[in-house]
Amino acid sequence: MPSTLGFTRVKAIHSVGVVQQVAFRPLEGTGYTGIFESGSDFGLMRYSVAQAYDDQAWGENSSYNPGLSMKWFRDGEHSANLMALQSFIPTINPNFFLDPFTNHLKKDGIRTNAQKALAKIFSMGSHWALTLGTLDWA
Repeated sequence: MPSTLGFTRVKAIHSVGVVQQVAFRPLEGTGYTGIFESGSDFGLMRYSVAQAYDDQAWGENSSYNPGLSMKWFRDGEHSANLMALQSFIPTINPNFFLDPFTNHLKKDGIRTNAQKALAKIFSMGSHWALTLGTLDWA
């Protein structure tokens, strides 16, 4: 992907996905603040898979690992962003929304050497590499 930084960046994971324009309408009276209270008229949601997968290999041989990200634009401040996965373990079913997404991954999902290497890279940037909070949204 060309960038304004003067070099090309190769996106190693979740390189294939689709983007959709979305709006967020919260329930009234929840007591939450920020975007959880006001909602947002314009956001982007990206649906992707972690790596290329064999669409004939489901069940225990699956490599299908869905992920999603959200970006909510706000007036006068930076956007509120969130990324979520179901697990580090590929799902056994091709239904993208069958399993719940989370922003707090479990360490027991890290099994393969590739997953361990990825978790190690994530941990270089944060002591809480498997979690992503929503405080910035409030």
